[in-house]
Amino acid sequence: MVRSTKGVTSVRVTSFLVSFIAPTLLVCAGCSAKEDPPEQGNLDLNFPTVESAVVTETISLYVFNASGPANRDLCQRLIASRTTAPGNWPTGVAPVASIERVRTCDVYTAPNRIKIPEVSFGERAVAVVGFAQSGQEILLGCTPLTTGQGNFGVPVTLAAVRAADLAVLEDQTACPTLSARCSNQCQ
Repeated sequence: MVRSTKGVTSVRVTSFLVSFIAPTLLVCAGCSAKEDPPEQGNLDLNFPTVESAVVTETISLYVFNASGPANRDLCQRLIASRTTAPGNWPTGVAPVASIERVRTCDVYTAPNRIKIPEVSFGERAVAVVGFAQSGQEILLGCTPLTTGQGNFGVPVTLAAVRAADLAVLEDQTACPTLSARCSNQCQ
């Protein structure tokens, strides 16, 4: 579903499967470990404009371990690093799980088929990078998240990496909506 309110376009992807699992603890030899079922989350991508959603060819999603006092500002560090050096995360910071370059139309039209590997419960940061058809990083967002048991929502508000670059792409689009683009109604 795409809705536009006051300049923000929200693409609600209802079943984008982001799975987290509880760590298994073995108490004694011969005891069976109880493993909690994975929890799944809905990813809500909030684009700055309808046009920015239309010109975003693919997205990549990254999950980072954000536990510990040193990682309280992890989302800010991830965004700062990616903004100043596109394609790079801060030194010593690597995602624990990711899915690379999923077509935005696939996320919009068939979200149930998109899954990332499972990671354990805890403090996490979920970062999303949006790419233009040229491969240029045009959008970026990050949300801190504490996972436990049960379903959860992951709202990620995307912002322009460089506003001028995004504006040029938005001005060039002939598609009025993401729905029109994904159903090949635009030239």
